[in-house]
Amino acid sequence: FAKRAFLHREAIRSIPDDGEAWHYLGMCLQKLEHVSALQLSTSALIHATSLIPNDARLWCNLGLILDRQQKKDDKLLLEGDRERIEMCYKESIQLHQKCMRLGCDVLSDFETAVLNYGLFLSYRGDWEKAIEIISLIDCEDKITQQKKDAEKLKTFCSAQFRNKESLPQELQ
Repeated sequence: FAKRAFLHREAIRSIPDDGEAWHYLGMCLQKLEHVSALQLSTSALIHATSLIPNDARLWCNLGLILDRQQKKDDKLLLEGDRERIEMCYKESIQLHQKCMRLGCDVLSDFETAVLNYGLFLSYRGDWEKAIEIISLIDCEDKITQQKKDAEKLKTFCSAQFRNKESLPQELQ
């Protein structure tokens, strides 16, 4: 991945406003698994959103990387961090929905964004909101692995939500 990152960096030197190159650079850097590489990855992806703000996959990837960076830095998730990550997932989902309304075949990417957002919420114990988000995936039509994963996550979150609701208020 270091070689790929180098090649994307060279492409950026040739065409500094190439949002796709910045996106791919950010994705290569995050694979290097170093905290500094993760920070550079985040910076590259943020810059890419300024160049190609309507790229739904980019927003989803930025949400994933921001969450990963927060975990890697081993710091508490502050409210501003949570809001920023959620904004990325919401933007991704909204852009995918717009594309689908226009007839674009982005269902798989949409389901990925929804699952990633649902997982983010479930890891934070926000079961009700996770269920609401995961419900955006229509699991009735053809069954894919993403739809199976969505059903499993929804079942898990529903059980956790019921368990939380059955606890006395002072233990919640």
